[in-house]
Amino acid sequence: NAYGFVNQAGEVAVPPQFDFAGDFGEGLALVETKGHYGFIDKVGKIIIPPSFEDAGVFADGLAQVQVEGKWGYINTEGTIMIHPQFDFVLPFENGLARVQVGEKWAYIDRFGDIIWKEQ
Repeated sequence: NAYGFVNQAGEVAVPPQFDFAGDFGEGLALVETKGHYGFIDKVGKIIIPPSFEDAGVFADGLAQVQVEGKWGYINTEGTIMIHPQFDFVLPFENGLARVQVGEKWAYIDRFGDIIWKEQ
């Protein structure tokens, strides 16, 4: 199976061509090609080439990405903003993201600084 996108009128906006396609967030959608994840715009143009082991949706200007088994965050240009260092991460919401290191959870800000961590 190949994945693509339709517009609100039900017309094909991006022809099926991806191994997986996720939700749009902040104008970009997650897609998978040959086991790597990247992002496209609403017309199907690749904005961030599929080069990540896994990825999530954009929220608050950042998306979670997995590199060498660890999770971090990129901006909408594909620049790593928070170095992959976490075992699991959730999307940013209101300037904070929940992250996991080992068995412990923490919250980080948009700079990657831990502002609260589980004891």
